[in-house]
Amino acid sequence: MNTIKILKRLTAVAAGATMLGATIMGAAAADLSNYPDSFVSDGVFDGYFVVGESASSMDNLAMTDIATNMWYTAEGETTTTTLNGDSWLVTTSSNYLELSENIASIANYIGDDEMDALADGEISNSKGTASYEQFLYFDEANGTVTYQEDDDDNIGFFYKIDNSDVIARYYLDFGDSLESDITSGSLDDIDDEIITLFGEEYTIVTAENTSNGVKLTLMGGSAADTLSEGESQTYDINGVEYEVELTFTDGTDAQFSINGETTSKLADGETDVLEDGTTIGVTSISYQSYAGGIHTATFFVGADKMVLEHGQSLSVNEESISEAIVTITSSEASLDISIDDIGVNMTADDDYYVGVGDKLSENAELDEPQVLFTQNWDIELVGVDVDFVEEASLTFSEGDDQADLKLELYDGEASISLIYQNETALDVVYSGEDDDSRLILEANSTITDEDYFFLNTADTTSSTADAKSYFLQYKGADDVNESSPKVNIKNVITGETYERSLTVLSHNATTFDLKLGGLTFNFNATTGGQDDDFAIRLTDAATGYSYTDASHDARLSLRTADNNKVTLVQNLNNETAGDWNVEYVVDDADKFDDSDVTSYLVMNATITGQSTGELSTSAGEMTASQLVDSSDSDISYYRSNFGESLVTTDADSSPTKYELSLPSTQAEVQLYITSGATTSTSSSDGTLTQVQIVDATKLDSEVSSLSAQNLIVVGGPCVNTVAADLLGNPSDCTEGFTPGVARVKMVDNGDYMAMLVAGYSGDDTRLAGQVLSHNYENGGLSGEEVEIEGTTYSDATVSEPTEEVVEEVVVEEEATEEVVAEE
Repeated sequence: MNTIKILKRLTAVAAGATMLGATIMGAAAADLSNYPDSFVSDGVFDGYFVVGESASSMDNLAMTDIATNMWYTAEGETTTTTLNGDSWLVTTSSNYLELSENIASIANYIGDDEMDALADGEISNSKGTASYEQFLYFDEANGTVTYQEDDDDNIGFFYKIDNSDVIARYYLDFGDSLESDITSGSLDDIDDEIITLFGEEYTIVTAENTSNGVKLTLMGGSAADTLSEGESQTYDINGVEYEVELTFTDGTDAQFSINGETTSKLADGETDVLEDGTTIGVTSISYQSYAGGIHTATFFVGADKMVLEHGQSLSVNEESISEAIVTITSSEASLDISIDDIGVNMTADDDYYVGVGDKLSENAELDEPQVLFTQNWDIELVGVDVDFVEEASLTFSEGDDQADLKLELYDGEASISLIYQNETALDVVYSGEDDDSRLILEANSTITDEDYFFLNTADTTSSTADAKSYFLQYKGADDVNESSPKVNIKNVITGETYERSLTVLSHNATTFDLKLGGLTFNFNATTGGQDDDFAIRLTDAATGYSYTDASHDARLSLRTADNNKVTLVQNLNNETAGDWNVEYVVDDADKFDDSDVTSYLVMNATITGQSTGELSTSAGEMTASQLVDSSDSDISYYRSNFGESLVTTDADSSPTKYELSLPSTQAEVQLYITSGATTSTSSSDGTLTQVQIVDATKLDSEVSSLSAQNLIVVGGPCVNTVAADLLGNPSDCTEGFTPGVARVKMVDNGDYMAMLVAGYSGDDTRLAGQVLSHNYENGGLSGEEVEIEGTTYSDATVSEPTEEVVEEVVVEEEATEEVVAEE
């Protein structure tokens, strides 16, 4: 018998394919690069930490390190999609496309700097070399992206091109004119030359000088070849095979058999359409009538034939495209002609709505997609980048008797009981929550115990004043005759109460001050302060407040956390009947790209009392127009060019609810001009967030099934029976472990995942826990398993498992049925 030595590479801790019933293929699917995502669901730890009942304190410390330092990247609200391929995002380094802006506001035209399909080219003939440049012009294109309703009642962002408007204009400019002799109206020097238009290569089959001007017949296609009469060849076009045989030629025509289907006799420049819609076109015929002469034809299968004639509609595969008008500028001298440029002006024959994720070429209203010259370019709306950072709402409670306004101010979200309707005067509205907790717009007026009021640190009517607005409540004061009398002002948003000492001046005036936002506000008592909870008033100017005698309007402007202006308007005064308005304005110029607009009125709601005892609302004029949901007329949408989202909801017996979301900067339109195949990639912003862990620990004795949940198992087989099960219950519990080395191993367990964190000793296990707890900052681990060696986290090294070479002896048995003899 012969002995064969086989070398096998085995990991030092191989436990076979029996772990948790997983196959070798299944176990290999587990990867530490997926940690902790494999154990997290909606930000919450989904599984159990398992330590041995007899484990050392080191194992518990390792588990604590892991649990208290588990982080994941929470998905953000903004997703950005980018096109890859030959494409141009309508933007520049300093200017992006806004809603309602046309492409020309960014660039009048694009060329080879923006798209490869518009690369320069040249044509050489006996007259010389004519180099050319290509451009796509948008100087007369008025299409824009806005939030609107299309012809099918869909509401959203659309790039709309109005009927009869220019889509774009293709322009090819010969730097050195393309020249030819004129022979009986033919431009023979240009015949059979190759020209590349918008990335597509064409053969100039015929060139003529007609009464209209220059006429060029071009042909391109999926497969081009030349066959001799009687010769056949097979071509693959889009996965379909076409066997082509040239069956006939003479001095003017050629005829083919394609997959058994016979074409018409075709002259140079003519085409025929097969039963499956595929076009074949002839570009040249060579025929010698004598015996043994040349009988060949050059052709395209899947042909694309275009005729460009000055002043006429573009013709594509014998179809006239009336919305694509050709211009060819040329000049004649004697019997010579010079062509200076070629242009194709493309216009819309209907209203085109291109939605997010859609392409113009696929628009249902685009009856003739050939209007897009060469059909090798497109307009695609990838999305509108809007990052909402601030929200506000106007809702109603207490049986619709109270209006509640939510704003995000400097300290956080403020829930403001704006007005209520008094039951004793059904058509009268009052400020605040109730008779005992009023909302005071003018802090200089009387503020009584439990009243709410606002303080502004600067001029809130100016977007550049860096004003901060605070929402406060007066919580009463001590009688000044008491020892060390105090006054209490509550920050309604933070819940903090500011206790301030009262000062009694020589003329019996009682005062105190309050410091907020780096500014000191001075108050006094409206009386001498000899009673508890006396009324107070601000003695400084009430910044942001104004009152107009002519209209009896009291106005208070606030600044939100993101520096937007909110104005509360009461058409008379604090407790007098009258309508209320809530106006929300974006006026910070730093939020805008390059728009000439200085502000956007994004919410304007009027609240009115009714004799029915309930409040009613109406929407005033806003920058955005109203769009009513076609499936639910109670819902309306408003989105201006800034990009905010205002949704109003009517109810049959309740006031209209307002819900507003605002971005930090003006919306950016992601509109692309593309050529050929493109792919898209999406990325989402995110925040590193700590995983929530609640009631997620078990002893090994408490785990009845290893495959019923995700597990992070801490400690080795000698102290943790679950770890022993994971490793196949080795007879020697130290098998696969080396002093001073720890292991972190992922195990795929069907629908769940298990991870072992264990070392030879408790110290080794704790080191592995420390390394894993820093996973978010050290770039993470990868692979199915790693080994960790060291004494502290700072000197720890992470490596792939140690490999050893095992010699296996295989004994060959003697053959019983077949004998192989060696010569």
